[in-house]
Amino acid sequence: MTRTAEALCAYRPATIEGVHLKAEYMMSCDVFVGGEGGEPEFTQAQLVSGFLPALPST
Repeated sequence: MTRTAEALCAYRPATIEGVHLKAEYMMSCDVFVGGEGGEPEFTQAQLVSGFLPALPST
């Protein structure tokens, strides 16, 4: 589960709609937000960077 979460955190959606879908999913998973009294496995910086869209290709 952790490797899958790491891959999702690193994935950059190409559209703003993709960012919203990714954020909605991440906020529903205990691995990102911490479960009942548990600590999340990712830092705030990792989570914020995970919500950034892909850089436009040049």
